[in-house]
Amino acid sequence: MGKKLLKIFYTSDTHGFLFPTNYLDSTERQMGVLNCIYNFRKKDGNTLIIDGGDTLQGSPLAKFYAEQSVADSPNPMAEAFNAGKVDYVVPGNHDFNYGYDMLFNYFDSLKAKYLCANIRDKTGKIEFIPNEICTLENGIKIGLVGITTDYIPYWEKEENLRNFVINDPFVAAKEELKAIRDKCDVTICVYHGGFENNLETGDIIETHGENAGYRICKELSFDILLTSHQHREVSGRTLFGTYTMQLPAHARKYAEVTVELSESRPATISSEIRAPGTRYDAAIYDALRPVEDEVQKWLDTQVGELSSPMIVADNHIDAALHGDPVTDFFMQVMLEFSKADICCENLKSTLVSFNESVTIREVLAAYPFPCSIVVIEVDEATLKTALERGAEFFDLKDGVPTISERVLGKKDFGYDFVAGLEYSFDISRPTGSRVLSLFYKGEPIGDKKLTMAMSDYRASGAGGYDCYKKCRVIKRHSEDIFTLAIQYLQTQKPVVQTVKTNVSVTWQ
Repeated sequence: MGKKLLKIFYTSDTHGFLFPTNYLDSTERQMGVLNCIYNFRKKDGNTLIIDGGDTLQGSPLAKFYAEQSVADSPNPMAEAFNAGKVDYVVPGNHDFNYGYDMLFNYFDSLKAKYLCANIRDKTGKIEFIPNEICTLENGIKIGLVGITTDYIPYWEKEENLRNFVINDPFVAAKEELKAIRDKCDVTICVYHGGFENNLETGDIIETHGENAGYRICKELSFDILLTSHQHREVSGRTLFGTYTMQLPAHARKYAEVTVELSESRPATISSEIRAPGTRYDAAIYDALRPVEDEVQKWLDTQVGELSSPMIVADNHIDAALHGDPVTDFFMQVMLEFSKADICCENLKSTLVSFNESVTIREVLAAYPFPCSIVVIEVDEATLKTALERGAEFFDLKDGVPTISERVLGKKDFGYDFVAGLEYSFDISRPTGSRVLSLFYKGEPIGDKKLTMAMSDYRASGAGGYDCYKKCRVIKRHSEDIFTLAIQYLQTQKPVVQTVKTNVSVTWQ
């Protein structure tokens, strides 16, 4: 057959970042779907363009569209992918965040095929294709399978999933691979999920089952596994005979994968992960610019005043050691609306300060997640287990605190501040035995039960907090925390910070 080439352009976890901005300021950056797809403009009959999911949530544009627009209006994320001639899209867990109508509108607007073997729409309106064999112009037959992490029900609101059946992705991938293996030249699995093992050492880093990429490479025999979900940049490599990779989030990078086939030797696979550059197609840019202009105007709306600015640390290790006033602010909001005894909230991957005059831009940058409040009942043992999990954030290097490699690069560091408790860590001690003291209102908790407010994401046990899944749920609030924070800022004039994490971190 001679030498034949397949080219794949791959994006994932774009989270509604269409334009070249991170929305923290007006600076144009090398990012955004519109800049990525400009690089795909020379697509030919031997090229596939694939997206790995998490498109509908995450950016201010995505939130604005979800909350301000009607469900039957054109979906800007779909319009961007259509302009980029995307062939296949796999759903991500965050694509379910705004409910069935939003997901259907996105699917209905897409020209790409919706590829997923382990999710089924019981109504039949959204047609998830479990696999597809496509034949390129040069005759290469490509077998594609899409799968999505089955941890969605742990995070998502029940009403957003009532139309869906979500099955085990590994089992689905195995079944679909068996169905297509002998009918094609190259097999590709697109997985909205990541790796549960360290790819360099093979050490297990996750045991809860949210991610299964390592197992897929080890036990199945796809030629290519395109992963996502964890927002890590994993350069292309061969793992147990499967070529795999992963991209960072927010359309800051895209991948170009090249597969060369010939009769005389096995397929040669290589890839490059690239920044999208600064150029974009004027037609699609201008078509979507009106909604982007509305978003920018909305973001600059002032919503409240603070008695003094909330200035965060310059880096995550200092924030973890000394506290984060903006995280304290969100816990103050959560305690106000929930009336719980104590509250927890995680250290975010992006550190955002608040000026005295607070805008929607600052609030959304600090809390872009569609989480709501859950109040559970906790005892001392549960709290100690949770605090020990948080203390795993730290390591010591040459006697200096650093972020542990166990959590480095994760979307959620798993480091939670807890308001309403007084507690201390000794991070020179082994993980699991770092909590030195734990008090509530100056006294040991003992046999008391406390009510604890947290995000529904954390209450699901996500981030290694399985201990919370066993606790009795007292109340669930329907409003998302971002909206409650806006309401709080609008009613408290000015906002005086009354909640401050009382944690002491020591080491020897």
